[in-house]
Amino acid sequence: SRELLIIGGQVKTSDLSKGLRQRGIQEVDGKSIMEPITKLSIRLDQPVSEKSFKSMCRLSQQGRPGSVFIEIPLDIQASNVSPKKYKSVPINMRQPNHKKRFNKEKQKIILKKINESERPLILLGGGIERNQFKNLDKALERFHIPFQTTWNGIDLVGSSSKLYFGRPNTWGQRYANLIIQQSDLIISLGSRLGLQQTGFNWQEFGKNAFKVMVDIDEKELKKSHPKVNLQINDDASQVLIKILNLKHNRQFKNWINYCNKIKAYFPLSEKINKTGSGYINPYDFSIALSKRLQPNDIVIPCSSGGASTTFQQSFLQKKGQIIMNTKGMASMGYGLSGAVGASLSMPKNRTVLIEGDGGFIQNMQELGTVAINKLNLKIFIFHDNGYASIRMTQKNYFGGGYVGCD
Repeated sequence: SRELLIIGGQVKTSDLSKGLRQRGIQEVDGKSIMEPITKLSIRLDQPVSEKSFKSMCRLSQQGRPGSVFIEIPLDIQASNVSPKKYKSVPINMRQPNHKKRFNKEKQKIILKKINESERPLILLGGGIERNQFKNLDKALERFHIPFQTTWNGIDLVGSSSKLYFGRPNTWGQRYANLIIQQSDLIISLGSRLGLQQTGFNWQEFGKNAFKVMVDIDEKELKKSHPKVNLQINDDASQVLIKILNLKHNRQFKNWINYCNKIKAYFPLSEKINKTGSGYINPYDFSIALSKRLQPNDIVIPCSSGGASTTFQQSFLQKKGQIIMNTKGMASMGYGLSGAVGASLSMPKNRTVLIEGDGGFIQNMQELGTVAINKLNLKIFIFHDNGYASIRMTQKNYFGGGYVGCD
């Protein structure tokens, strides 16, 4: 979940279809199209006050972050109405009413479970706000419990932290998946525990663990996959602060030693992986690249496919790096556009893009934007002459009836 403001144009209000499929030239009902996937989708039928407009924008940050779409018809854009007559639109800015907050009773439950546990694990998701934690990895190390991150939470900590044990996922690191599956207590903060995180066989996720799920969206807690023992409907960042202040009396040395053995036994680049003659092993590439990047770099892994998964399986992130991906939608073409946005936002920082050839060709015209703005951007393209994920699906589900994957 990310903050995003989208401003769209529209035909004049007098040309709106009002029930027809289309009346105005090139008209489409953007408001209705965007409603299911935004926190607010609104069409302005007259100019609105500055206060109202800012309130609409701030909705993107309230509670669970999300998109706000504001559609402005052509005649409203060009209105000559005096600002004193601009319309005031009431926007509900109340904080969400969390029914299952992290109260003292739940704090006692978690503390009790930690003291009873032999193999506890903390999973940090993208719902954790990194700007609230200056030294999160050090605070976690003092807590003496191994921790992992989701793909969206990759830049919360550096990979060199002594108690960091990777990124579990359907396409995650092998050692990370083995560790989380052997834990007896999973405390998930800021991850919606979707199918990509738990695996499609979600019934087996953390099968022998007492599972705690902290999420700001109550609907995510109620979806029942996976089954969760303790639901906490609250801000994950605030809950994490309180958890790290709990005083438990355990060190978990045997569990930590075991996690380190598993991590060492399953390296990020395994010899069993075969690379064709004349090609670079993608795992070795990601490891080598991560060693050369700096703590203040911005890294944009592409949307999906081999370039994305090999990055997430082998990249060694450094504390201070900003890493932005599109895990939820995995939209092809995101890579270059995301890199352009990141570079424009922080021009003094180097932005590094890792992209697949399929995703790159969907947005490669934006190289013109890169050139004209002289962006501080480095691009690495995985060239495999096709859509590897589509090819794999057609092979596994359709017996190799390949169509449009090369």
